[in-house]
Amino acid sequence: MLGLAESGGVVPSSTSLALLSAATALVGLWVWSQQKPRKDFPPGPKGWPLIGNILEFRSDIPPHIIFMEHAKKYGDIFSIRIGQRWTVVLNGAAVIKEALLKKGVEFANRPSSYSIDLASEGGKNIVFGQFTPTWKLHRKLAYSAFRTLATGNNERFEKLVYSILPGLTKHLESKSSEPFDPRTTLASCIYNILATMCFGKQFEFDGPEVKFWMRMSQQFMEIFGNGLAADYIPILKHIPTPAVKKSKEFTNEFYDAINKELEEHHASYDGGEPKDLIEMLFHIRQEMEDEGSEDMTMITETYIRQTVADVFGGMKATSYLILFMVPTIMENKGTSGTDTSIFTMHWSVGLLVQYPEVQAKVAAEVDRVVGRDRLPCLNDRDNLPYTTATLYEVMRYSSIAPVSVPHATSKEVQIGEFCSKSLQLLPPPWGRGKGHIKNKEMLRRCIV
Repeated sequence: MLGLAESGGVVPSSTSLALLSAATALVGLWVWSQQKPRKDFPPGPKGWPLIGNILEFRSDIPPHIIFMEHAKKYGDIFSIRIGQRWTVVLNGAAVIKEALLKKGVEFANRPSSYSIDLASEGGKNIVFGQFTPTWKLHRKLAYSAFRTLATGNNERFEKLVYSILPGLTKHLESKSSEPFDPRTTLASCIYNILATMCFGKQFEFDGPEVKFWMRMSQQFMEIFGNGLAADYIPILKHIPTPAVKKSKEFTNEFYDAINKELEEHHASYDGGEPKDLIEMLFHIRQEMEDEGSEDMTMITETYIRQTVADVFGGMKATSYLILFMVPTIMENKGTSGTDTSIFTMHWSVGLLVQYPEVQAKVAAEVDRVVGRDRLPCLNDRDNLPYTTATLYEVMRYSSIAPVSVPHATSKEVQIGEFCSKSLQLLPPPWGRGKGHIKNKEMLRRCIV
């Protein structure tokens, strides 16, 4: 009986010890999770152990509203923690200007994550590449290609846009007078303009290529829209979860499509005058090789693939929403190279339908200045003040993303009253204006 009593006494003692140890561990974890990276780190809302402030962004409140409310409490510079990642959020034009313009070089780096490294093949794209000589070279080449193929010449740019008109006209005529959802039509317009510039060809409206890229855009948000656990808790990237498997399969399919275009261009390009972005990059690489330039080693096939993907697919440019950032922040949004333009056009059509009096004024001004006998051109812009103001107001009113692509510091730097190294910075577009139009009457007063 003594043995039973003694053994019976051991059980509650062991249980108590286990409970005490667990409680101590939880308290320690809680205290550790509230610790800022350094004493002078910006203030901000407290988060939960391991997950930080993630739950705050699972509510129905839009992220930009949450940021603006935190700014009222903590100031224009505050911090949040998404998983195990601390992020400093800037609100207000003054601090954003200080960080991105006055100290642009110090804030020129980008943070990394599992998703971004996967999508950018180890940070080899322009959007999320680090501020290195290789990055600067590829950014220079991309801008040079844009100027040559489109933006550097008004007539060339207009020709690029006008090239879709025959297909668009045929597509619209096939709809007759039946009402239809314009989203596929608008997507086809953007994809065809970019396909002409990047690949030197166009897709059939409602054709399989357009449907493929639209499906890729949708899958992108389905797979990455809520983020991967490995983006918030890096150690989880070593666990082969279904989400990680799907993300790899998607990335492979995406780059298989880009690689197909590269292979076709390798087979067809004869070294003559470049007709599209891929040929332009091939041509520049060949010129550098002929000149014996050391920079030629920086223009690898991987970097060319990433540059083309940045421009056409734009998959990495919204990877920031996937990554370390705010989960669900970009539900119903899309990728940068295509869907930001598509959604802006969605907003344009939707707002003009909602405000027919604005639509009538735009149409009257275009008829008066351009007429019905020719196409509008960029030189007409100065004579279309109301139309131009309307387009700018649509873009201001319908900010596509509540957050911008994040930045990271390359060295010790001060922003406002705070000084830090290895800082991850998030400047929300909404924070620059600190407000937005909430009703029709305000919109009418803005477009008069």
